[in-house]
Amino acid sequence: MAGQKAREQHRNERREAREAVFLLLYETEYHTGETPEEIFARAEENRGSYADEAYLRNTYFGVMTHLEQVDTLIGKYAKGWRTGRLSRVSRAVLRLGTYELAFSPVVPAPVVINEAVELDKKYDDAKARAFVNGVLNAIKDGLPGEQASGRTDGSPKAAPADDGTPVAQTEPAEEPTAGDVSHG
Repeated sequence: MAGQKAREQHRNERREAREAVFLLLYETEYHTGETPEEIFARAEENRGSYADEAYLRNTYFGVMTHLEQVDTLIGKYAKGWRTGRLSRVSRAVLRLGTYELAFSPVVPAPVVINEAVELDKKYDDAKARAFVNGVLNAIKDGLPGEQASGRTDGSPKAAPADDGTPVAQTEPAEEPTAGDVSHG
């Protein structure tokens, strides 16, 4: 029972940190004259710290470091949509989800997609959910080493090569729960 409570607490902490990353990415859209470091520092002053601060910091700066590759992947799989034409909310959600799928070897793909759709439900128009779900599932299916059902058992996960392109890598996965799996 204690182990289950600890896992649930970790999931909640990660969910809060993921939402904070999303909000930072969204805020970044409005402060194009500032560096990611300046935006992060100002947000840190205003919000305080999170239990999963390492995830927040690593993911936000990871997205910003790989922004060009992330946007290229989104553009490739968002058929008929340029990244710049997406709503700021959808763009921030897709950037976060795409980064986690392509460059972060820790979270299973179904969890990434489900969490992205949940963020989109909370902050975006109802019509955007299916779009976000579809784009992220297409990205997941298009990445090298990905299994169609998503990686939930430590199977290969895409990670950046030296040149920034995703390549297969194996890392341990966190266990999803039934509520963590996307339906798309």
